[in-house]
Amino acid sequence: MSCPDKEALIALVAGRLARDEAAPLQTHVDGCSSCGQLVDRFLQETDISNRREEADFTVQLGQPAG
Repeated sequence: MSCPDKEALIALVAGRLARDEAAPLQTHVDGCSSCGQLVDRFLQETDISNRREEADFTVQLGQPAG
């Protein structure tokens, strides 16, 4: 399998793929350091984004962020 495009990797990270679509991509990512690094970066960015959204929500409720 050649490397999937960025959109496919993002869909994998976001959990938007059916199991039969995700399985071969995950197998590729597990064996490809380039794609593995991209997925790691997407996961980190998603985690940071989620933390920002949680902090914004908390601030909007008038509670201290953190």
